[in-house]
Amino acid sequence: KNAKKFALKSARRISGDCRGMIQALRDRQRGLATAAGDRVFRFHARLVAPLAIGLGNPHPVENGFSFMQPYGIPYIPGSGVKGALRRTAEEMALSGDGEWTIPLVWLLFGFDASSGYLAPASGLPEELGRYHERQRNSFAEYARTKATGDPILSWFLKRHGVRRSMPERLRGLADDPKAFCLMLQDNGDDGRALRRSLHWQGLLRFWDVIPDAGSMAVDILNPHNKAYYEGETGQNQPPPVETEAPTPVFFLTMAPGTDMVITCELSGRCPDAPIPGREVLSSLLEKAIAETLEWTGLGGKTAVGYGAGRLDAGAAAREEEEVRQLRLRMEKQRAEAEKRRKEEEARRKAEEEARRIAEEQAKREAEAKARREAELAAMSPDLAWLVRRAEDNHWETDNAALLADAEEFFEEHGTPGEKAFEFLHEWMEKKWKGIMKSPDAKTGKKQKDKYKKRPREIAKKLLGAKK
Repeated sequence: KNAKKFALKSARRISGDCRGMIQALRDRQRGLATAAGDRVFRFHARLVAPLAIGLGNPHPVENGFSFMQPYGIPYIPGSGVKGALRRTAEEMALSGDGEWTIPLVWLLFGFDASSGYLAPASGLPEELGRYHERQRNSFAEYARTKATGDPILSWFLKRHGVRRSMPERLRGLADDPKAFCLMLQDNGDDGRALRRSLHWQGLLRFWDVIPDAGSMAVDILNPHNKAYYEGETGQNQPPPVETEAPTPVFFLTMAPGTDMVITCELSGRCPDAPIPGREVLSSLLEKAIAETLEWTGLGGKTAVGYGAGRLDAGAAAREEEEVRQLRLRMEKQRAEAEKRRKEEEARRKAEEEARRIAEEQAKREAEAKARREAELAAMSPDLAWLVRRAEDNHWETDNAALLADAEEFFEEHGTPGEKAFEFLHEWMEKKWKGIMKSPDAKTGKKQKDKYKKRPREIAKKLLGAKK
């Protein structure tokens, strides 16, 4: 009969992979909040009682829990957090506690036609009935004394979407804040139609809460007197007795001491909305969250103390320092990225400049080559041969190349033409001054040859060919 208990106990442990996933999601939320700047508000809290949420979700052992799909990790849906805070903000506004007002609740959390202060209720226990009536009277007093001069309510009613959503016969109420608020409490057809027609989401978006859970806990609900509560009513109803054997109901909870961060983002879709400044709004939200955690609770079974918690200022200060360090790292990374970008841009420009210079140089060389080929084509074949060899083999610096080319010239061309003779004569005279006048000239007391053998032979061949 304890199979469900053992099944839940076997599944309550959060594995290392899931722990890593939880931490990754929390880090991602923190990074997104840091990037969003002043539009995001974050409040650290810690559970002081078990948290039971999503008990009605489908589950193999009847009582479910809120597990994020497809990851299978426990979480608190942002819609649930928004609903709980909304109720708390309404209570604070109707009790005159702090700076909350009902139009401000509408502006931030949206309009909810099911709010208890709007429509009469019947069949409530005496104490709840008195509480409900006090809330209705408080809103009616606000409508009579403050609604007309409330700038938030005036802005809300002037919204085109709000006015257009009203029944046509009631749209004139948008110009009369007092009559509008009183009509919201009317239990007739017009009041019900007006409440059902208003659709306003609110400017706050609440992110899903990812608790920093190391493990979950198995809790127990032990209903007594089942026959009494489920039996027939009236004279045949059995009396409650303690002889029955109760059937325990086991379910999963988040254990006390679990840390969590409540994050909400202020939408920018209505830049003209009369929203309080960041510090004021942060203070209002902090008070609403503290009140919710202390008195209302999150999730289910809050009437018996589940879902209670408290704000953790120390964790907020630690995260603020972590965020500051993160921003410094991000600034450093951005600076390094900008430096790399500039270096890459400079390198790319240098490569482009080098490529441009190379292309221009290649173009100039191609043009020079084309001019050279044109000039050579206009010369006699033997002169063109000598000019090409002089340039290609660098006669200017290589005497041996000149001699070798001259010898080859005589072998291939024989007697040079006039222009070829002048060209080769000029180079020989330039390299060995006076050789073309007297190849066999002597020098010194011993009358040694002034020029070496090869230059002398080339000069003689050239002079002989001229004759």
